[in-house]
Amino acid sequence: MDPKYNLCTLIFDEMSIQPHLDYLPCEDRVGGFEDEGTTKTNKIVDHVCLFMLRGIFGRWKQHVAFAFWKNTVPAVNIVRFYKEIVKEATALGLNIIASVCDQGTTNSAALDIILQDPKRRAILENGTGIKENVIRIGDHEVILSLILLIF
Repeated sequence: MDPKYNLCTLIFDEMSIQPHLDYLPCEDRVGGFEDEGTTKTNKIVDHVCLFMLRGIFGRWKQHVAFAFWKNTVPAVNIVRFYKEIVKEATALGLNIIASVCDQGTTNSAALDIILQDPKRRAILENGTGIKENVIRIGDHEVILSLILLIF
């Protein structure tokens, strides 16, 4: 496959959902409780956070992670998901060159955390900062784009 088809964006957003419980007979459990992949609680959820990769040149998109929370998603959890997705996608040969989200409070807080860590590391290593709106995870750089939605 042509390498340009490996270029993609990482898109993420959170939205409110209607709280409800469902019995899942194939798993013999009740769904609708807080679940972020590694930890489950007995809190009934009302928010979901979704992460999706989308091709720049190819017409493809793939949901890669989602998590359910009671109230808004904590920024530290968005940071954890983000870093893990970039690492895994890079290991698979995908090249995430940009990231897109809205300017929600939680997204902004998560991105501040993600942007500050490489800046601190760059200053400690060579005494200079790095470019604005560039996220570094390992050796991989991702350009950050914020979408301002006005209704």
